Formats: sequence, C-alpha cells, structure tokens
Amino acid sequence: MILKLTSKIDNFFIDFSMKTARDDAWKFANEFVLVPEEGREACIQERMECVVV
Repeated sequence: MILKLTSKIDNFFIDFSMKTARDDAWKFANEFVLVPEEGREACIQERMECVVV
C-alpha cells in the first residue's frame, strides 16, 4: 500500500521535473539562436554557471 502511494508521488515529481527541464531547455534554445556567433561561447558559459548552482 505504502509503495503504491509513494510510487505515484515519485512519478509525479519526476514527471514535473522533466517537464520543467524540457520547458527551460526549449526557452534557452530559443534565446540562444538569437545570440550572435561571437557571443555564443560566453552565453553557454553563463548558462552552465546557472545550471550548476
């Protein structure tokens, strides 16, 4: 009984986290495509610093 309940909660949080990650990645991709070629490396580095924290 407990495993069934916790499994549903775990799945909910995993699904929520995956949706959030996909939405955030899509948002970044749409912003990144607008960055000029010479600014892309800095943009990636900035993004990596935000994600790691």
